[in-house]
Amino acid sequence: MAKLAFKFEVRLVITGELLDPDLITQQVGLQPSKAYRKGDPVSWADKVQPRFRARAIYKHGSWQLASRVEPQSELEDHVRDLMAQVRPCWDAMRAAIQQHDGDLDCAAYGYEYVPALWLPAELLSEIGGLGLSLGISVYDSTKSRSADETGD
Repeated sequence: MAKLAFKFEVRLVITGELLDPDLITQQVGLQPSKAYRKGDPVSWADKVQPRFRARAIYKHGSWQLASRVEPQSELEDHVRDLMAQVRPCWDAMRAAIQQHDGDLDCAAYGYEYVPALWLPAELLSEIGGLGLSLGISVYDSTKSRSADETGD
């Protein structure tokens, strides 16, 4: 398998201390990509030392919907896919976001280069129309790769 030059992970995330993910699923009519309640054990907790497991619980509930496009697709393609998933239940999704907290989380991972972080105005309007905040995290692995390849 060829190594990716970059990838994106994009998801719509609704969080809240009292959030019940089953109620959000029922309200919007979409199955989440990931969901948990406040107090649920963190999924990676079984891989850590036993003394940390008791503290590894979620401090809030979360309902998440991930983009379905290939990770190496452009940011715009990921966001368009999420908006297409949400449009049929727009009013219900907006109500859920208003009741809790909603974010569009975008993570960009650059392996060969850092991808462009660009969205057209119409998508930014849709994101804002849902009441979502936009978060973008960039993880640049190109510098460490360049140093390894050059011996610096």
